[in-house]
Amino acid sequence: MISQINLVSEILNILVKNGYKDALPRQINIVIKAANEILAEFEKPFHPATPNMGIWNWLACDEAGLSSKYMAYKLCDTPVEPYAFPQDSDDFGRCLKFLEAVTKRRDLQEMKLASREWEKLVGKWFLLVELYEKGFHERIYEELQEMREM
Repeated sequence: MISQINLVSEILNILVKNGYKDALPRQINIVIKAANEILAEFEKPFHPATPNMGIWNWLACDEAGLSSKYMAYKLCDTPVEPYAFPQDSDDFGRCLKFLEAVTKRRDLQEMKLASREWEKLVGKWFLLVELYEKGFHERIYEELQEMREM
């Protein structure tokens, strides 16, 4: 367990090494505040996505990544997210968990309209789900990279 004083000290050391010497009291106070926020965040328990948890609970969980948030934007009218596409097996898994978590699902086929990449992804969705469930993560990565290159 890292202490608050050790974290503050390390942050200040990094700042000094990068040319920020002689920190003012207000700057040190900001470093202390940031260290406290970092430690508080790391003390929170993991909040997973669960089936049928609903869109707003899902958005607050720890398994909402960029590509799955993009799906939420396209399929559930959530606040605008920048375009994102799954990069690897973990990212695809978060998209899969998004669909399981949202109780009011819309047709996955709507994602085909997002881009050519998403159109290809939806076309291979069930294959990717099968690969994910069997633990073939490298193969999923290869499939996703191929979709991005086409």
